[in-house]
Amino acid sequence: MIARVSLRRTLLLDLSRVTFCNCAGLNAVLTGRLATLRDGRALHVTAASRRVERLLDLTATRFLLT
Repeated sequence: MIARVSLRRTLLLDLSRVTFCNCAGLNAVLTGRLATLRDGRALHVTAASRRVERLLDLTATRFLLT
């Protein structure tokens, strides 16, 4: 993942091309969410592959990212 400086209020994350995501990947996304919240911003997943959607559903974390 490449970090870029942005002054936008919401960071949009497109995960539609992700073919594999486990708990480590989910942890990275949730850590990014916490970092954006600390900066007074938000992180939203705008698109997710079926595998990512399944992981979000199994972990009941979808509501945190949409």
